[in-house]
Amino acid sequence: MNRPGTGVALFLSLLGAFVSCAAVSCSSPPSTPQHQQTREERLRELYGSGGPDSVSRPSVDGATARSAPPLVQEVARRALVLRALAELSTFPRAGESAAPAAIRHFEEERQNLVRWLKSERIWGAASNAERTLLGTPVGTPPPSETPDVASAHEQLAVILWALRFRNELPAFDARAPSLSVLGRSLPTSGSATAQFIEGARLRPASEIQHAREAAEMWFLRSWVRDVVEQGNPPEAEAIEPMVEDLRAKAREANFDLGPIRDGRSFFQELIRFSAHDAHVRRLTPPPIADDFPALGKAYRDLSGADHRRLSVLVRRRLMALNWLAGRGDEIDGAGE
Repeated sequence: MNRPGTGVALFLSLLGAFVSCAAVSCSSPPSTPQHQQTREERLRELYGSGGPDSVSRPSVDGATARSAPPLVQEVARRALVLRALAELSTFPRAGESAAPAAIRHFEEERQNLVRWLKSERIWGAASNAERTLLGTPVGTPPPSETPDVASAHEQLAVILWALRFRNELPAFDARAPSLSVLGRSLPTSGSATAQFIEGARLRPASEIQHAREAAEMWFLRSWVRDVVEQGNPPEAEAIEPMVEDLRAKAREANFDLGPIRDGRSFFQELIRFSAHDAHVRRLTPPPIADDFPALGKAYRDLSGADHRRLSVLVRRRLMALNWLAGRGDEIDGAGE
């Protein structure tokens, strides 16, 4: 069995090289700044500001690494910020049809949320973008680069698991419970929070790291589908070193690879091996048809809509786990 982290590292290194070849012509390696610029532009086109380089750095959004994981009190305050954001997500949005009386009611509720966060000294645990969003009157369009509050409960489920309030993380192909369920573990808005913050306990770092590695494998599987569907697989000669690396890892794991004739078959075998390796190390459920299992089928068979939905879900959870593990400062996903 590979040691912890080997599967993710292999997936990252081989996938990064694979995409580097797919983004430019691999028949002649990049040798000028112009070629390199083309590759970077292609990666941005394929996945916005992300890509293999940003994924292999600590945060999925390329954030600067923290020097240490957050303190348990920071995590508890973060849970309360996410509770407020999840509650805010239920308020009428700009452009939605709502009676003036309802707008006034929810605006009062928003103001109460802000006063509560400030009076309990939780306001500082919110990012700048989150404070801007919380400070935007109900029914008013928020600034362009603000977090998606509709997914706040996805991060909240991760944080509450880390704080031992939930026994398990939601499956990576299932939505997190609603705020009405998650909120049972938290102080209600407007109530005192000192006891909750002072009594908070975190899971061991090893459990958080294991969950983070599982989330990263799911994120990479989601991301590589985007890359392969939009890119051009390289020729066999261009990926020969990557093929040899994959074969060496497969031999080490006693895993039988199929024939690798070109870039597309290389990708297929990389997914087969990674799905097997992730399951062996208890990061994912058993593979379905040699692929990561999602919604009762192989990931490659997901509809485009399901793939996009799971991509957002996984990204939010990985962001929270990166932060918990001290691997990134990005906490809100603003501007995605």
